[in-house]
Amino acid sequence: LQPLWLRPSAACFHQGKPLPKWPLSSVLAAEISCTHRISRTQRIMSALSRALRFAGLASLPAFGTANMAEVARDAAVADIPSCNSPAGCLSLLQHASAASGSRSGRGTPILPRDMQRPSEPFDETAWTGPRLPDSPEVKQTETFCLNALQTSYDCHFIPDVFGGPQCECLNDQETVKSCGGWYATQMTGSWFFMQHWLDSVPKGNFTETREICDKAFQQSYDCFEIPVMEGGPKGDVCDEHCQKWYHTCLGGDGSVPQPHKGTVPSF
Repeated sequence: LQPLWLRPSAACFHQGKPLPKWPLSSVLAAEISCTHRISRTQRIMSALSRALRFAGLASLPAFGTANMAEVARDAAVADIPSCNSPAGCLSLLQHASAASGSRSGRGTPILPRDMQRPSEPFDETAWTGPRLPDSPEVKQTETFCLNALQTSYDCHFIPDVFGGPQCECLNDQETVKSCGGWYATQMTGSWFFMQHWLDSVPKGNFTETREICDKAFQQSYDCFEIPVMEGGPKGDVCDEHCQKWYHTCLGGDGSVPQPHKGTVPSF
């Protein structure tokens, strides 16, 4: 079975949308993402049963209860993010809350957490979901925070001995519910719109690189004081785990939350 984070689809049976018939994990993951109101174990086992029937395997004697329990256990483990990144240790259901915003504005789209990147380039003009308000002030704040988040992300590609941040990120073992996925949620709303490394930080001078990275991390952290509809990050709030992670990124020991310093300008 492929790991759940490699699933190519998140459609639901009850929505009448097409589902992959194989690999089984893709069918299972699609069903798991659609059942939110029952316990985690029941949710996984129920989804697995329906996925087996859909894939035509329900009658195979070799795929018994023990195998179902093993797959359900693996599925439960697979969607728990690493504790060593800002994504924290929250489960898929805790991270999957859809962003809410104005549907009448024509500002930047706020994507749902589980929206996968389409095969064609994303057409913002056709988006009918939540958007930021179409306001110059909101746009300027959003641009400032996006730049701070992008620079922070780029800094992770620089080892701390060369001026990069002193916190963990790229060694995260997850693929989607990961540190990179966390940056994607904050910049777009979705875990699946992974950001590209833009190599925006100069290298070769330790002091200069460290100053740029420290400034970017403090700015991106301070952006969490700004509500999403005013241009702040589009993902989950920066909880205590996230706040301590930022403290580590900025040279602290991670035992206390990083203090805010009000670095976001008023536009």
